[in-house]
Amino acid sequence: IKPRLLKHNWMKNPNIQKSFQWMLPKVKFPYLSEFIDTVLPPSLNFVDDFEVTNKCAGVECLHHIIDNVSREELRWCGRAEVIFDVIEKQMYHHDPQLIANLHLTVLALLPVFGKIPDDIEKHHKVFQMILRDVEFENKILVRRALTSNLPKFVDILGIFVIKHSKKLMSVFESYLEVFDGPEETSRLNILKTLQQFLSVAWPRVPQYSLFFCKILYKFICDISTDKTTTPTSVKAELISEAQKCLVLIKICDRENSEQILETVKS
Repeated sequence: IKPRLLKHNWMKNPNIQKSFQWMLPKVKFPYLSEFIDTVLPPSLNFVDDFEVTNKCAGVECLHHIIDNVSREELRWCGRAEVIFDVIEKQMYHHDPQLIANLHLTVLALLPVFGKIPDDIEKHHKVFQMILRDVEFENKILVRRALTSNLPKFVDILGIFVIKHSKKLMSVFESYLEVFDGPEETSRLNILKTLQQFLSVAWPRVPQYSLFFCKILYKFICDISTDKTTTPTSVKAELISEAQKCLVLIKICDRENSEQILETVKS
C-alpha cells in the first residue's frame, strides 16, 4: 500500500488510507521499529491535510508510532524533529478534537528530546504556545480542550514551570472568574492545574500565597452563592478542588496562609 499513500496521491485512495489507519495500531513495540520508515511518511501526510478529520487521524498515527518505537530510533535521522515541526504547525488550529489529540501526542513526544533538566527548550516552547492560546481563547469548547491536559504539562516541566509563573497567574485568575456552563469543565481543569503547580513549584508558593488565597476564597464565595444552572454536585466538586488547593498552600506556607485566613474571617 505504500505507493498509494505518497504525498501526491494518498487523497485519491481513501480506502487505502482507512486500511492503513486500521492496520497501524495492530503493530506494536518492538515490531513497529522495522517499519518506521514505511509508516511515518503517510502519517505526516495525513496531518498536513486541510481536513480536520485527516489531521486527527494523522496525529493519532504519530502518537502510536511515538509510543511504540524506541526514543533512540525516533532521534535517529532527525525523525523526532520532523514530527515536532509538523505538530508545532498544527497547534495554531483551534478545533477542539484536534487540540486534544495534539496535546496528548506532544506530551508523548517531549521526553524523546531529553530528560529534565538536560534539554527542555521544546518543553518551554510548547507550554508557552498553549498558555498563549489558553489566555486569549473565548470559545467554551476550545477552552475546555486547551485546559484538559494542562496539569500534565505542568507536571512534565516540574519546578521549571516557574518560568511561566506570570502568565499562569493571569490564567488562574481569569478562568476562575468565568462561568463555563453547567459542567464547569474548564474551571475544574484550571483548579487541577493549580494543584499541580502548587505541588511541583512549592518553593515559590510563599511568593504567591496571598494572590492564590484571594482568588480561591473569592471563587468559593462565588460558587457558594451561585444562582446559575450549575448542578449542586458540580458546585460541590468545584469547592472541593478549591479546598485542595488551599490545603496545599497551607502545607507550603502555613504562617502566611493562616494569617490570610484570619483576615478573611474578620
